[in-house]
Order: sequence, then structure tokens, then C-alpha cells
Amino acid sequence: MNSAVNVNLKPCNCGHAAWLAGHKNGQERHSDTCASVPALIPCPVPREFACEVVLGECMCPHIHVAEHYASCPARPVRVSCSISGTWEESEVWLMDDFEHAAHFHPLLAASRERWALVKALVTGHGTSLVPFLTRAQAHALQAHRNTVFAALARRVRSETEGDAAMGEFFAEVPASVQVDVGHKVQPRISEYALSRYVEHLIEQVGSLS
Repeated sequence: MNSAVNVNLKPCNCGHAAWLAGHKNGQERHSDTCASVPALIPCPVPREFACEVVLGECMCPHIHVAEHYASCPARPVRVSCSISGTWEESEVWLMDDFEHAAHFHPLLAASRERWALVKALVTGHGTSLVPFLTRAQAHALQAHRNTVFAALARRVRSETEGDAAMGEFFAEVPASVQVDVGHKVQPRISEYALSRYVEHLIEQVGSLS
């Protein structure tokens, strides 16, 4: 299932009157000059998500042990999850069949914390306050996301303006594609770039410790 992501994170500067007028009709309106006019890019929700989670403090007998013992709660466990829903609705479910049922709930909770962070970054809602994320990590992830999204917002507006300039030539072409010189249907650059960036975010968050 695909879901459009708004990559324009700028705050609304329409003013209270415009905001109120929009909400009277049950929907938000923005003026033509408002900085927060949505820049939407289709982005598929990944079907799977893998991450490493830690279930507890280290219990290894040696302080300078190079690797955790197999039974140590601090030894990272690789978890595979399935994902359902749109970006806003998406939730993860464990796919692996774990030997110890007692591990199920901590693993599921930790996996959902990491997916909540991915989802917050992709949908532009900041970052989730989760135990494994330090303030420095949160700032770095959010600052990088903001920079990438700003560039994507400029790109999608440029693509939209290009379509409008081409007029009737693009009338029969879906908004999510562009036509190259050889008349082959190709994903828009913004759509491809967002999809790759989401993959990068998932990989980063999945391996945070």
C-alpha cells in the first residue's frame, strides 16, 4: 500500500484568520504564499523491518569481555518484523519464531519503539522519545532529515512546475511519473530519492544502540 509523504516541514505563516477559515469547512486551507503548502511525494511503506534490540543490562562476569555471552541480556538480538498499514497507521509485528516465549513481548516492544522513530522521521513529526535514543542521536537524525526533506520539497515543486509548463503533453501521464526522451515511463527523481532515503533511515535506526 502506498502513502504520500509531505516533505515540506516549514511552519504555516497564513495567520489565524486563514487557519480559522479553513477549519470552518472541516479542512485546512493555506494561502498561495504560505510556506507550509504541502509537497507530497508517493512513498511505499516497507513490508519488512529488521533491527537489533537489547533486552537488558550486561551480566557477563568479566568487565572487559570482548563479546557478550550467549545468555547475556545485553547481547543484541536481530529481529525481523512485518509492517501493516499506511505511514500514519503502520505498526510492526514479529516474524521470527523465538525459542523462548518470554522474549516475545520485550522484543516486540523494542521493535515498535524503533519503528515509531522511523515513522516519526518519515512523516515529519520530529522524533519519538524512546529509551535507546540519545539527545545527540535525535538531533543528528532530525537535522539530517530536515535537510533532505527541504531539498526534496524543492525538487517536487520543480517537477510539478515542469509538468504544468508542458501543458497538454503531460495531461495523460500520472502525477507520480515522468516521461524521458525515449518515451519510457520512469519514477520521478523526488519519488526515487525519498524511497532510497527511507531505506537509509530504516537501516540507521535498525542498528542504533
